[in-house]
Amino acid sequence: MSEQAINRYVRNALKRELLITVSAMALCIAPANVNTAKADDGDHPTVWIELGGQLETAIGTEAPFTPNFFSVYGYTAAIKAIEPHAQLGSHFTNGGEGSISFEPEDSNWVFSAAALYGRSNTHIHVHQQTVHLEYEYIGPYHGFYPGDAKTADLVTKADQSHAIIDFQAGRDVGLGLFGRDGSSTINAGVRFAQFASHADITIRARPDPHYHFWTFRYPAKFPIDYYQTYHAVDHASRSFRGIGPSLSWKGMSSILGEANSGQLALDWSANGAVLFGRQKANIHHQTTGIYWAKLEPVHGHPTGFSTDYTNDKHLQRAHSVVVPDLGASVAFTYRIESFKVNVGYRGDFFFGAMDTGGDVARKSNVSFYGPFATISIGLGG
Repeated sequence: MSEQAINRYVRNALKRELLITVSAMALCIAPANVNTAKADDGDHPTVWIELGGQLETAIGTEAPFTPNFFSVYGYTAAIKAIEPHAQLGSHFTNGGEGSISFEPEDSNWVFSAAALYGRSNTHIHVHQQTVHLEYEYIGPYHGFYPGDAKTADLVTKADQSHAIIDFQAGRDVGLGLFGRDGSSTINAGVRFAQFASHADITIRARPDPHYHFWTFRYPAKFPIDYYQTYHAVDHASRSFRGIGPSLSWKGMSSILGEANSGQLALDWSANGAVLFGRQKANIHHQTTGIYWAKLEPVHGHPTGFSTDYTNDKHLQRAHSVVVPDLGASVAFTYRIESFKVNVGYRGDFFFGAMDTGGDVARKSNVSFYGPFATISIGLGG
């Protein structure tokens, strides 16, 4: 056999060996690829159901009551109990939330619906008064006359509630941006929001009792006390209801581990919406001022009084409004296979959503912010 023939034979043999080796490797790797693909599909359930709760601070849904006599006497030590910030009590609300999301197989799209509800109830009773004074009087029967104390009494019963519902469709646009297990999703949809508050406030105050001496058969002198007493009540119901387009960005980045064996990740989101709705206020308040004085302090003569003024108003207002909404959240997530636990903090701010005015309308921003926790279960995939 010639040298050229031998070389051709060797080259052909090497080609056959190389082809056999590559084919064998392909046959060995193929089942592994199939298993890996199945495992990856298992890492991404098609349906996620999430349930949780939150403890939030609600600001802007209520307003204090400031009757006329506040401007006359201010907030002296005797009536500190009824200054505006004391009327509203705690702003903490609690409630629940839930969502369901659908992620079709072989697709980067996500469709979701979410709802959040919170409420609070407040009952406050504060009573404050100074020490009773004793005034000396001079006469046949020398002694001391008990005077009247400065007093203030406040009773508040209030409740507020809020509900937010979102319907969104989104697409993962961050493939590989935050690592193999990370994601970045842009969502667009519709947001509905409803806020309501109701408050009943009752105030009684005697802010400035004082006295003068009345001479009876000199040198006998008797102290005569006189004072203003006030009674004020306020009943207020306020609400907002609106709906409009929304846009949000949600991201996730793995910190430690993998989803199949236990993974710690950082989740975050930012959202915005423009709500078109209606705000309402129904208010009834009344303030009565009475002047008291003892006409004659002896022989059992009666006490005299006169009504200085009565201010009684009933107001109903309703306005169409456009309310911008901005919010954000950050949370730590622990996931193992199709189970997740989230713990985080979030805030939502609605600009000009509520009418918190008294005699005149006044738009107030409404905000909800605080910690939350949820658990999620994945199905399908």
